[in-house]
Amino acid sequence: MKKYFIIACVLMLSSVLKAQMNFGIKGGLNFTTLNSKDDVSDYNFLPSYYAGVLAHMHISEDFAFQPELLFSAQGAKYDILGEKATINLGYINLPLLFQFMFLEGLRLESGPQAGLLIMADSKFLGTTTDIKDDLNALDLSWVFGVGYVTDSGLGIDLRYNTGLTNISEVEPPTIKNSVIALGLFFQFSGAGD
Repeated sequence: MKKYFIIACVLMLSSVLKAQMNFGIKGGLNFTTLNSKDDVSDYNFLPSYYAGVLAHMHISEDFAFQPELLFSAQGAKYDILGEKATINLGYINLPLLFQFMFLEGLRLESGPQAGLLIMADSKFLGTTTDIKDDLNALDLSWVFGVGYVTDSGLGIDLRYNTGLTNISEVEPPTIKNSVIALGLFFQFSGAGD
């Protein structure tokens, strides 16, 4: 699966090399959890944040390609024997999104995302444990979203990222990331494109 993911990313990048490029910044709230069919844990949403930069490139009048580089705090809350616990994950994410633009500023977007795990810990009964060695360093996911950008370059977007790969090094369980993200962005040039 990783080989096909890399091939798809290279093909997407090659189609936009000559495109007009605008840069921007973005950030917002994450509502993250973990999905598992094998695990007995019932994961709940953990509010967190993300921030980073973007490059917006037009392929045509209605289509654009937008790679981003983001820090994303992720994880989940759950109960162990009636006690609250939290898993905190930190990723450097690279979404590669294709966008369809319509109706003066609206955007639909979708594309692959690769995430590099840079920190992971579990908090239970006041004790924090590093769990990075129990997790895969690479997380592949798919992003779906909608956004709106004004003529000034200020915009808002809502996304859902669904994990494609098992982040657990321990078998079982199979655990995948799930993220709902709501944020603001600002494009510095070519606003409203």
